[in-house]
Amino acid sequence: MTKRPPRVFDSSALVTLFRGNPRAYALFVDCERGLFDVCLPTAAVAEAEAILGAGLRAWDAIVMTRGAEPLPLSFHAAVEVGPWQGRLGTRQVIHEAIAMSGAVVTTDPDIYPLDVDVITVW
Repeated sequence: MTKRPPRVFDSSALVTLFRGNPRAYALFVDCERGLFDVCLPTAAVAEAEAILGAGLRAWDAIVMTRGAEPLPLSFHAAVEVGPWQGRLGTRQVIHEAIAMSGAVVTTDPDIYPLDVDVITVW
């Protein structure tokens, strides 16, 4: 089985995942089945945590999913996205999706440029 490109969750998708969104959950199930990796940019995680207040134990359950990968904001990525418009979490999500030829997972597709693949979860 060939893995599909990764899914890069933004803060809105992470919040909706924690709130029980079936489509976001199904992506994690497919990730655990090995169909693709789910990437969790740390700036987006921080934004989601600011809304959720879920705590480390709840996040551990997400990160322990096979194929779920936290993505720290590297020095070079920070310099690249520094001048971009928008929230830092969104800028990191765009950067990671482009770098990995992945698809952004979001509840707000209108904030992403046309050259980025987007999967919308409601």
